[in-house]
Amino acid sequence: MASLEGGATPLVTLLAGQTLGDVAVFVGPEGGFEQEELGGLVAGGALPVSLGPTVLRVETAAIAAAGVVALWAHARSAGAQPVEGSKVKPQER
Repeated sequence: MASLEGGATPLVTLLAGQTLGDVAVFVGPEGGFEQEELGGLVAGGALPVSLGPTVLRVETAAIAAAGVVALWAHARSAGAQPVEGSKVKPQER
């Protein structure tokens, strides 16, 4: 879930350690999720992630998260391998 809370893991960092499979991204309203909503998402297995230091409008955050996940999924399906010492996955040619 995209989070405004400090200490959230960057989305790209979290995805780097994942295998290709089901991914869901929850983007809350401007101002962030209510504590009850956060509790329910975390109880369901969601992890808070960051889209960067800039606070984005909800529409922009959803598009940014979808783009990051789409690029990650494409790289993983293309068989990208990690670069030693990096979490960035280059596409093999």
